Amino acid sequence: MTDLYDIRVLALDVPRRYVQLRAIVVYYDTDPPYADLPDDPSFFFRLLTDTAQQGTPLGDLITREEIHDEDWVDANTRWFVERVERVATRNHPFTDEDHERMCELSGRTRKGGLHREDLHMSADYDVVVTDPRWIEHLQFGDYWSTAGYPTHADQIRAGEGADVPDLRTTATVLALFGDGEDHMLAFSDDGRYLAACGKDGELVIVDATDWHERLRVHPEGYFAPMPMWVPGQHVINLHDCIKDTLPQLCYDVVSGSGTQAPAQVGVVRSATGRYRVDLDHGTFITVHDDAGAKRTIPVGDPELEDGVNTVRSVAFTADERLMFAARGATHPWRRRGGSPGRAVRPRTDRDEGRLHTPRAASAEV
Repeated sequence: MTDLYDIRVLALDVPRRYVQLRAIVVYYDTDPPYADLPDDPSFFFRLLTDTAQQGTPLGDLITREEIHDEDWVDANTRWFVERVERVATRNHPFTDEDHERMCELSGRTRKGGLHREDLHMSADYDVVVTDPRWIEHLQFGDYWSTAGYPTHADQIRAGEGADVPDLRTTATVLALFGDGEDHMLAFSDDGRYLAACGKDGELVIVDATDWHERLRVHPEGYFAPMPMWVPGQHVINLHDCIKDTLPQLCYDVVSGSGTQAPAQVGVVRSATGRYRVDLDHGTFITVHDDAGAKRTIPVGDPELEDGVNTVRSVAFTADERLMFAARGATHPWRRRGGSPGRAVRPRTDRDEGRLHTPRAASAEV
């Protein structure tokens, strides 16, 4: 691969998780305004792995296949790079005159450095990592060339990292049905229990504190089973989302026996059950409220072939003000009183921590 930058370690404080790096542009074989200076954290994640050999914490953790997978890097940079700040810039923007002078006077030394680093476009960066281990393989004065480049790393707004789960570590593996098929899952409102439905209607409840099985029932005839917890209770409702003539079944998880509970409408509900969504695979979503009102909301471009799957792709925020639906994009709707919805275009600035997806749209409902 072609080297794009030379990198120098200017300062290093491992206990403070801090390193200052200089990135020097060495590849200019592009049209003006030539190469640009990187700022995305993904670039600095790639830099950290450049010299992390086997036997170092980062070298043992990250594979070559992973670091060459752009999607993987963008999704996982946040677990390694906390923040990046450009603190100095040189020869930027780079002009045609700068390029001519650099080509005339600069070049490589026998040791691989640059004869005239001062003629190149470069920048210095303060980089803070999430763990001292990620930079313990570096030393002050380290210098290397890299083919690394910036992409678009997912970023978390300051102060919100604790609310974003780390899904790299598997808590447990549950083989509840043994058929390898996808299943319907639903956590109780307090997260204590997990309900899972097999494709032929079998229902299993697992205690999420230690993952032991609390309940298993197998009613006949429920071939499109939908588990839904009764709001605020450890009572699970099972209904068939296609055959609405079948009775809804309710089970008390604590006692392990059948019980009576209010019928549960729809396939997805908000936290208190104030809003519910019908089964749909098309370009509209039907939303019910607790007053009995019903409205139909369009989702995305009606010309697209794929439709929204409300079972898998609709969710409400805990305060019930926002509903999110995914259909090739993520479409947020804001609830304001009982007013009808109107489509608006949201901001998609990644620095604001908003969703950055194509065809995004939002509505007030």
